[in-house]
Amino acid sequence: MERRLDAYADFVTQARRFRNAIRPPYQPGSGPRLPVQEIDVLARAADAATSPVFLMSENPQTQAACGTVLRTLGRIEGVLHESGREPGGQPRDNLNEDVERDSRDPSRYHFRRMIINDWSTVGDERVAVVTGAGRGIGRQYALALAAADFAVAVADLNSEGAAETVALIEKDGGHAAPFTVDVSDPARVRALASEVRETFGTVHALVNNAALYHSIRLDSQMTVEMEYWRRMMAVNVESVLLCTQSFAPMMIEQGYGRIVNQASIGAYLGGGGAYAVSKVAVLGVTQGFARELGPHGITVNAIAPGLTFTEATLSTVSQAAQEAMVARAAIPIQGQPTDLTSALLFLVDEQSRWITGQTIIVDGGLATRL
Repeated sequence: MERRLDAYADFVTQARRFRNAIRPPYQPGSGPRLPVQEIDVLARAADAATSPVFLMSENPQTQAACGTVLRTLGRIEGVLHESGREPGGQPRDNLNEDVERDSRDPSRYHFRRMIINDWSTVGDERVAVVTGAGRGIGRQYALALAAADFAVAVADLNSEGAAETVALIEKDGGHAAPFTVDVSDPARVRALASEVRETFGTVHALVNNAALYHSIRLDSQMTVEMEYWRRMMAVNVESVLLCTQSFAPMMIEQGYGRIVNQASIGAYLGGGGAYAVSKVAVLGVTQGFARELGPHGITVNAIAPGLTFTEATLSTVSQAAQEAMVARAAIPIQGQPTDLTSALLFLVDEQSRWITGQTIIVDGGLATRL
């Protein structure tokens, strides 16, 4: 252990030397000479510091040393950016000729962005935003996150429902605040992000749960009304895009974030009208954002619930259809909102740091597939 700690101390020392080797402040066109050997050392340090051997260690000294190295390397990355290099090793045109020539071998200049999947490095309190949290599954998600020590921004079109959810959280000693929002309105979503930042300071987890479900219609795609189709896509799909665009910048700033989108088993069963099609689209949006945001330490995943017995389900799905879907499942029971929270809590936790672009199906085995 002492040898490992000594190695970390060496990494920190060399990182500090590297930072001092770059002439501040950077002047465009001055072409600072970057020390190639020390960049190589930093690349190796980045690999070692993000090794599971250290990140998963329970030893306080190891964790402290690892955190020191990661924070130091993170500061170095900022210096790299300011002095003419983008993280990831692609040189800018205004670097000197020696750097440009050597950088043809990408391995010599690769400087990986630190993905520190430990929320304690970015704040004292985790903050989660849950849309559509005024009732049903969204409310249960908010309650579960609050019980897991998240401060929760409860967002819903129905202000009374949002206030009720906040009251339930506060009754159990949690921290939450209500926000009224139409998630299909770009201006209102941007305003929501500003309000949440003002209230909580930042966001660590975003749960895109809001959707049109109470008014679901299983219209044929041959006859569906375009107004209904567009409204379904606006609320169920575009809202995921808008909310992620608005909240992800906060996560990018801190190099950490968890985004969970609400899909549906309907995306896998076929049919289901505009609602099912919208949930197929959510899967695509999830995978797209996973690719874009992964380099910033942000994971993006989805949960696809089966038939979950909420007020909306009882008022929308016929009794006969409910019984038929329960009977088809490998576990033929009536799924409840609480059956979904374990998947959510896993996806917003550090344990899921290497899982992104995936969908967890929680449906009792209704849509078993390879």
